[in-house]
Amino acid sequence: MAHRRIAAAVVLAGTGGLLTAAGPWAVADSLPTPSRPALSIKVDDGSVKTRPGQVHTYTIRLRNLGSTDLNGMAVTESLPGGTTLVGSADGGSTGPDGQITWTVDLPVGQEVVRIVKARVDKLPSGNGIASTACARLAGSTVPIVCSTDFDQIPRAELAAATGVGTITLLGGGAVGAAALGVGTWYFLRRRRRAAAPAAATAAD
Repeated sequence: MAHRRIAAAVVLAGTGGLLTAAGPWAVADSLPTPSRPALSIKVDDGSVKTRPGQVHTYTIRLRNLGSTDLNGMAVTESLPGGTTLVGSADGGSTGPDGQITWTVDLPVGQEVVRIVKARVDKLPSGNGIASTACARLAGSTVPIVCSTDFDQIPRAELAAATGVGTITLLGGGAVGAAALGVGTWYFLRRRRRAAAPAAATAAD
């Protein structure tokens, strides 16, 4: 009896009191094992670059890698700024912030796929656009897993969006070359003018 009492005390202390014993002297074997959902998620649009007017098709894949069926999970997709939702497969609701949310059931070992299409209307001031997909348990507001897809803005489009373009840079290079040419011409002219009196003195 004393041995069983010590075992129960150790188990409860080790779990910080989060587990409750089924009886006064419950042993470790009779206590439930905590279940932690194991999930993987990935979002990808099959592209690495973007430009105005381009339509990106984002594919979200969520897989249950654990040992427990997960019902009523929320899958969300946050579109990049400057884009407009063109359509989403399998329904989904769109919130005021533009985030698309689906409610899914995910049995053990299974995968759900959701697809979203978005059009780039205006490029941001950064060097690319990012779209993030997350998954959270039913009734929770905290994501368990997230994945982000990033598409880079080509230099020409980035220059047009920021107002500092390749033309400006090339123009600056042309001005620099012109200044260098003027400096070289002025130096050679002074050198020739200085050499002329010396030649006259030698002739005398």
